[in-house]
This record gives sequence, C-alpha cells and structure tokens, in this order.
Amino acid sequence: MISSILEQADYGLLVPRKQIRLKRVNGHVKAFDSVTTIFENPIVLTTSDRYDLVGIASGHRSALVNIGGIAYKIKGCAIEKAFTSDGLYRRTRNKEAPKGGVLLADAENELQRTRQIGELLTQEGFRYPYEPHESFLYGKQWMPKDEIPQWLRDFYEGMKDFSYIEQLGITLFDEQRPVELGALVMKIKGDTRLPEVYLQQESSTRAVSDIAYKLGLTAGAQKRITHEYYWGADAHLGNYVVFLEEDHVHMAMVDFEETRPRLELNMVARLLQNFWERKEIPRSVSYAGRNFRKKDEPSVPSSHFRVGFKRGFDEGWKNPEKRESIHINDLREAYC
Repeated sequence: MISSILEQADYGLLVPRKQIRLKRVNGHVKAFDSVTTIFENPIVLTTSDRYDLVGIASGHRSALVNIGGIAYKIKGCAIEKAFTSDGLYRRTRNKEAPKGGVLLADAENELQRTRQIGELLTQEGFRYPYEPHESFLYGKQWMPKDEIPQWLRDFYEGMKDFSYIEQLGITLFDEQRPVELGALVMKIKGDTRLPEVYLQQESSTRAVSDIAYKLGLTAGAQKRITHEYYWGADAHLGNYVVFLEEDHVHMAMVDFEETRPRLELNMVARLLQNFWERKEIPRSVSYAGRNFRKKDEPSVPSSHFRVGFKRGFDEGWKNPEKRESIHINDLREAYC
C-alpha cells in the first residue's frame, strides 16, 4: 500500500482506510484558544442511512473529516447510542473509560497538552501534525461500571480511619457518579499510525531496519525533550503519527488524554510512572520473541524493526540533537 502513497491525500494518510458516516447531534461546540469553530453542532459516527458527512475511520472512537480542503480529527465521537435514549450512557471500554467516547475533562486536557507538547517539539526542530481546535459538549453523561464488590468497599471505608492513607494520596475506590462526555477536534497534517506502516508487507529487510533506526532516533529524542510530562502508563507505538511534508517522512508522539506534568502527580502516581516508564521506551517495541500478550500480537513489529527502533531510541534519548531524515523513497524501498 505504501507504493500507492497519498491515495487519501486529502487526509494526509500514507495507508488507505475505510470510509465512515457522521451525523449532527444536539449539543454545543467550544472553541480552543479563541479560534473560529469549524462545526456549528457536535457530530457522531453513525451506521444509519441518514447522515450529514462522510469521513475516514481513525481507530475505534475517532473520525477524520475534510472541510474546505483542511483535514480535521474528531476523537471520542463513536457514541451514537448515547443519543438513542434520555438516560445515562453506560457502554464501557474499561472501568475508567466510555466505549467509543472521551470524558469531557480528558478531551480538554488533551487539547491543552497537545498545544504544549507540540510547541515544545516544534521549538526543537520537529514538525508536528496536530493543532488543537475545538471541543464538543454533547450534554450526555456516562456512568462508570462499578466492578468493586460491596464487601471490599465496606472494608475500605473502615480503613479510611487511618489518616496516612489519604496523606499518601491513595484513593482505592472512587464514588460512582455520572461524568460528562465530550470530544476533541484537531486540525491535522496526517494521522497514519506507526503500526499501520510497519505492518505493511516488507520488501527489504535492510531498508526496514534503517527506517526503524531513524524513526527510533526521533522517538527517543522526543521522549527525552518532553520528559517533564508523564505521557501515560499505556504509551505504545500506536501513539506515534507518521506523516509526509515536502517529500520527507516525519513522526511525532500524540494522544495526551492522560498526560500530566510530572510535578502534578501525587507520590503514588510518581511511583507507578517510574515503574511503567523505567525503560523510557513504549512497551510495544520492548517485546522480545513471543514475550507479549496474545491480544497484542497483531500489532507487534518484526524482530528486525524492533531491534532497529530500540537502537535508535536509545541513541536519540542519549543525544536528542541527533537526527537522520527519511525520504519518501526510503519508505517505498522498505515496504511494498
């Protein structure tokens, strides 16, 4: 697919994706940083024959649309079922996140962190693919699924008498209460995720290893430059966007829904982030052989990609000023 590059050039995609449908719903649109909003109403993904826009898929909860020749990404818009009733939206991806959606507070946090980290990387000479634009206020609420047995909650209530638990910043169980749903909108230069590239059919092992090393240099340098921020415990290779500018391939870290400045983390969170990020490398590339979870198998890169990427990552971390450019022809040589 790489050989037919820019087949979906209106979205800056290097690998084609399927079309999707979207429809307008009630709610409000909130501008970010005083920009002029693009949408008059929020929109959601739909499977109905009645739709208002056609776009391109982006993961399980996002969509890309092109308006006036400019591409935008809408993250958290796969919540059509929230509008089929007046009650709470209860579809759950995990106990902390709505299926297909984003919590409004997380959407606004991601817009803010995208601006901060994008500016930081741009100042260091990197190209950046996302620009925060606006957020959707759907006026709908999500109720987290309570998976904690009542006896365990009762036990914890008794433990709260020990003041040191709260002093350490430990909250074992939050009270279950409805949370506002939202979505975020960003102007984009591209949205191809790194696994979409390295999972293409390889045509040259040497070229793939070389590409992986150069991308690793970029990832390591960006991680070092942004180290004052905690990216998130689940950071992986799918959180990198690969895009094209002036016949050169660029890559940047994205997806800052959980990102916080490290200084804002409490003691327990700092311990956890030190555990998860102790190797300073996204978990996807640290898999060796078959040492990974079965559900991750489809997105794990080839062994020579992992070796090249990790070598580049380590060198980029040690020397963030080391860069090696990637021409589009290099990518075509590596993948069919």
